[in-house]
Amino acid sequence: MSLWKPLSGRVGLVASAPTTPSAISVPSLYREAWGADPHGFQQAPNALMVAMAQGRKGNLNATCTVAPNRVDFGLSPVNQPSMGSEPKLNLIDDSTVFHSELLRIINELGTGAIKVPDQFDRAALFVQFASIEPNVMEANRAISATIPERYRPKLTNEEAFVLQVNLPRAIPQHDDVRVNFLTKWSVEQFQVFSLAVQAGGFQGGASAQAGMLAPRIQSFLGACITFDCSLASVAKTGLLDRERRAATFLEGLRLVSNALVESGLNFKGFSNVNTTH
Repeated sequence: MSLWKPLSGRVGLVASAPTTPSAISVPSLYREAWGADPHGFQQAPNALMVAMAQGRKGNLNATCTVAPNRVDFGLSPVNQPSMGSEPKLNLIDDSTVFHSELLRIINELGTGAIKVPDQFDRAALFVQFASIEPNVMEANRAISATIPERYRPKLTNEEAFVLQVNLPRAIPQHDDVRVNFLTKWSVEQFQVFSLAVQAGGFQGGASAQAGMLAPRIQSFLGACITFDCSLASVAKTGLLDRERRAATFLEGLRLVSNALVESGLNFKGFSNVNTTH
């Protein structure tokens, strides 16, 4: 029996006007979003590169990234270091906490508690779920069971399966804003790398250094459902206000919840399509 769990989520804002991302303090933005100092910060080496702050929010990895044209707040599982054991691909165990954190970031972007410059006004929501399977046939069986009948192909041992559809629509109460709602069903391969340090540590010398680290790579096969909601068009010119940005996010989260139910996946937190906080 397949065991589906969240794999990652991202709440982002894309700039529709010229920006100066170097003026944004990424650690400060991380603190506003996640309520603590980041554990690590990587400054962009130049104006065209990405700056990232990362840390933990409860049992989740939390990130804030700033690029020249977008700002993203991401959540992913924590992969604990494997000491003497095989590498493991972790998923997010608590879907309720995962949903609550996505919703909290959305609401705080809407109220201005997280202070992203107004030029970053186009909302984008990305959420991915996965079930780790032992082989291609099991992965194909798992993904097929989640595809609505009107789209469902007959799968057996086909490899690298991908099916993607986009259902654009207007935002309720804001019919001047249209979004793309893209759903992708796929079977994907993941690789986890680990390094095991030999007992006694590094003793010096080229030969000792060569034997100190024993890299291991473990591959995993996952049936995956990915949802991506982003702005398609807006009738009016100018920057979108916070209300429309928040409405885009909330509609995306509602559409994800509805699509999961249609796929037969009733995750706690997502099964309630009421996205008010």
